[in-house]
Amino acid sequence: MITSLLAAGLWLSSGLQADPLPRKPWFGAGLTAVEGGLKVTQVVAGGTADSAKLRVDDIVTSLAGKPTATVGDLTQILGGLKTGSQSSLAFMRAGKEQMAAIQILPKLPDNGDGYETIYDSVVSKGKRIRIFVTRPKTAGKHPAMFLIQGIGYVSNEQPLTSTSGYGRICRAFSDKGYVTVRVEKPGLGDSEGGPADDVDFDTEVDAFRQALLKTKQYDFVDPSKVVIFGHSMGGCEGPILASEIPVAGLAVYGTVVRTWHEYVVDMFRHQPSLGGAVASSLDASERNVIAALHLIFNEGLSLAEIEEKHPKWAGAAKAVIPDGKHFSGVGLPFWRGCFAQNYASFCEKLDTQVLSVYGACDFVAERVDHPMIADIVNRAHPGKARFVEIPESDHAFRRVATPKESMEFWAKGGKEMNPAICDMLVKWANEVTRS
Repeated sequence: MITSLLAAGLWLSSGLQADPLPRKPWFGAGLTAVEGGLKVTQVVAGGTADSAKLRVDDIVTSLAGKPTATVGDLTQILGGLKTGSQSSLAFMRAGKEQMAAIQILPKLPDNGDGYETIYDSVVSKGKRIRIFVTRPKTAGKHPAMFLIQGIGYVSNEQPLTSTSGYGRICRAFSDKGYVTVRVEKPGLGDSEGGPADDVDFDTEVDAFRQALLKTKQYDFVDPSKVVIFGHSMGGCEGPILASEIPVAGLAVYGTVVRTWHEYVVDMFRHQPSLGGAVASSLDASERNVIAALHLIFNEGLSLAEIEEKHPKWAGAAKAVIPDGKHFSGVGLPFWRGCFAQNYASFCEKLDTQVLSVYGACDFVAERVDHPMIADIVNRAHPGKARFVEIPESDHAFRRVATPKESMEFWAKGGKEMNPAICDMLVKWANEVTRS
């Protein structure tokens, strides 16, 4: 059973020049795949589903004359339609088939009591990239928090009222008078480029680079008071940008500074151990992973080339990249660039205030990288960095008692965010920007 709340967007002009990058359609419904179509579990007011007057328990069978057996089907069909256009929707209600004329609508604007959201864009490598900027309604120049999210093909567009970790963090900063900036990666949501599987590491980093440069140019941002918060993969990318572009501070959480080879080898031991694997049973798998990572990411070989040149390790390589195109759900063009980086070299260049944070119950990232980041920075620039460990916090900022508990609840959720993370980040940002 697949449950999803489909989202894509709305264009909004908030006192800036009209943004030429169009917002994409938004269905605005919770959907679960069932026999015959997609069962509606929620309808959001103001969305495309609402325009069709859909109700909970209706089963959507087709959109624009094309069958919708899966959420992916509907997403693909919707992506081919234009915001503002008219289309048709077929659905079952109480066992009877019905048709409805619908208007393809964008996502509603996210504006709150104290802020408005600007849907802007930048050009990176010839492609327009969506950026979401929340701006306090008070006049003058404001400090800004620039968020770099973790890995994955998920849009970073959440309202500040969201219970998601990023939404909560952005809201905490917005409530204290900060501008917040998020970036939609190339090939996702409104952003051009892609497909996402083909986006390489340098292309993704450049999207964030151009967005950070534009952030410092807004007339409502104090360019001397911009801080970066990089989470997970964002904690690898953040130091690259902060080593190039002056910022007041860089905070990272749940990230990596060693080679990605070291990190992945450790994860192939650490996570099975949390799941109860006997240490001696991991010996062979660790040897296989070491060989596979070398052939895939150092030698740059495909599965076919490994089979031909190194048949002994062909099975090990296939276990790491089963389809030959993805590692951990993300395309190999990105990973080849990621594995090639010397992350410590960027940290050595960080002549800014750095906060390296580790959640003590994080089973995705390892503790060792986080004091190491502070140590690398301080060796080059004494006194610039500090390491902090937050108890009862996991990789997704949730409050849990142990790493094992985090792993058990990872997919099913059910854990609240630990507010200590927001408190620490905002307090640190106030200190480094003197806000």
